[in-house]
Amino acid sequence: MTTVPKIGPILAALADEYSLKLFKLASTGFRGGPSVPEKIGLTKKQFYSRLQTQVKLGLVDRTGGFYKHTSLGSIVNNMQIKPLEESLIDYWNLIAIDELRRSKIIPQEEQEKIAKSILNETKPTKHFNQDFGQPTKIIYTYGDLVNSTLRLIESARTEIFLASKYYEPSISLSLIGKFGKGVSLNILDDNPSGTSFASRLQAALDDPATQPLAKAMLESPKVRLSRRALEYSFIVVDGEYCGIEIVNPLTPQEFNFAVEFKDEELSRRLIGFFEKLMTPKIRTQNTSNIKYDTVPSLEKQ
Repeated sequence: MTTVPKIGPILAALADEYSLKLFKLASTGFRGGPSVPEKIGLTKKQFYSRLQTQVKLGLVDRTGGFYKHTSLGSIVNNMQIKPLEESLIDYWNLIAIDELRRSKIIPQEEQEKIAKSILNETKPTKHFNQDFGQPTKIIYTYGDLVNSTLRLIESARTEIFLASKYYEPSISLSLIGKFGKGVSLNILDDNPSGTSFASRLQAALDDPATQPLAKAMLESPKVRLSRRALEYSFIVVDGEYCGIEIVNPLTPQEFNFAVEFKDEELSRRLIGFFEKLMTPKIRTQNTSNIKYDTVPSLEKQ
C-alpha cells in the first residue's frame, strides 16, 4: 500500500456476506487453494477478486501462501465486526431500550437506569464505559408477563400495588391467597367488562365456602380496589420490586413488552403515581352494590 486507506472503501470491502466470510476466515489464517472459494460459496474468480481488494486495503496479508489479518485487519475485526455480531445476538434487548426511551411513561432518569440495567445483560456491555445497576428482566410475551406477575405476587411479604389493563384468574387467586397471609392489596382495575377482580369477589359472595373470605376482603382496610382507565399496567411489591408494561403507541391495546427489576426509587415513584390514580372504595351496607370509580388483575380477553 502506498496510501492510507479510507473508511468507506474498507466498509465496502466487507459489505457483502461472502466478503465478510472471507475476512473472518483470515482471522485464524488460511492457505490459498481450490477448496477455499468453494468453502465460502464463491467461484474462484469471485474469491480472488475479493481477496485482492482486502489485501490492497491492508486488511489481509499473504506470507508464504498463508493469508491472515494484518494489524489493521485485526483491529477492524475485534473492534467493529465482533462487537456488531455480539450486539445482533441481543438485537431485541436493544430494540426494547429504544422503545423504552421513546416511552413517556417513565421519567428520563429512570429510563436511563433501566436501559443501563438491560445492557448489563447483553453481550455488548463490555463496549460501554458505564456503571451498570441492578439486572433487569425483559418480558416479551403475555404468557411470560402472567408468570412474572405471579412470581412477584408470591414473593410479597407486606404489600402489593397492582394496576392492570388485563385480567387473569390465576393472578386473582394468587392475590386472594396473599390477602389470607396478611399482605395488603392495592388494586386498580382497567377491565371494563364484568370479568374483573371485583366481579370475582362478588361471585365469591354467593358461594358459602368462599363468602367469609370475600366479605372480609371487601370490608378490610388492607384491601383497596378501584376502577381506573390506564395507559399501561404496572406492579410494585414490598416497595422494592416492580414491573412496568411498555406500550407501543401504534398498537396500545396489544401487549408489547414489559420490564421487571429491583429499584426502590422507581418503586416509590410508581406507588406515588398509583395513589394519584386511586379513588377510595365507597362502602355500603349491601356489598353487592359496591361502586367503583372507573385496577386490576391480569387477564387478557
